[in-house]
This record gives sequence, structure tokens and C-alpha cells, in this order.
Amino acid sequence: MSSVYPQIHLVRHGETAWSLSGQHTGRTDMPL
Repeated sequence: MSSVYPQIHLVRHGETAWSLSGQHTGRTDMPL
């Protein structure tokens, strides 16, 4: 029996020094 609601999968990326300090990296290639 299929569900009426679609499945949603949430994925979180690793933290960087910038994300810990509240900065947004956008497309910057920072090491994790």
C-alpha cells in the first residue's frame, strides 16, 4: 500500500570554520 505523502530525505553537510563562525561560504571550496 503506497503512502499519500511523499518521502522526504534531509541531508546535512559537515561543518567548516566559516559555518561555525556564522559566515556563509556559498560556492567557496572550504575543507570540512
